[in-house]
Order: sequence, then C-alpha cells, then structure tokens
Amino acid sequence: NLDVLSRMQKKMSTNSSFRRYVSQVSFYGVIQEMKWQCKKYGIPFIQAYRMFPSSQYCSSCGHQQKMPLNRRTYKCPECGMKMDRDLNAAKNLYLYGKENVATLYKK
Repeated sequence: NLDVLSRMQKKMSTNSSFRRYVSQVSFYGVIQEMKWQCKKYGIPFIQAYRMFPSSQYCSSCGHQQKMPLNRRTYKCPECGMKMDRDLNAAKNLYLYGKENVATLYKK
C-alpha cells in the first residue's frame, strides 16, 4: 500500500531511532538468510561477536591499538604496516573466520 510506504518514509526521515530499528531488522534478515543458506549447503556459518575489535588489530602482526573513528588509515607501530582501516578490518574478520573454521574441523 503506497499510503503505508509514504508514512514509513516520513517517519524514517524524522525519527532516527526508527530508521536505526529498520536497518537493524533488515540486517537481521540478511544474517538469517545467510545462516539458512549455509545450513542448506553444509557450510559452517561463523559470526564474529558484535564488539569484536576488527579495526584495532594489525592484520600483519596482531598488535592491538585504539583507533578513533575519524582515523581512516591503520598504521602499526610494531611492524610498520600501513593500510586502509576498512581493508585491515576485513582481513582481520577473514582471519577470525579462518581460525574458527579450523577449530570446528579439529573436534
């Protein structure tokens, strides 16, 4: 119904908590779909816990440092590695998944 859609759009444009709720529900749906697809094809589903500090670890040596959100480049003081913050976080999440899959198959 277009009336419902227009009311939702109006509510989302004025209410940030409602907008956040809708995005979280949508993200939850994506996660549920991924879990279902993994189960269907026999693939282990590994989800990092919500507060996993993926952007704070060096993906090269493992050193951890605090990273303010406005800093977009990760610079490791230990090994000297420099990388985009998001790419570094993606590599850390990949490594997290790889390590956890390995422990699933060792059991």
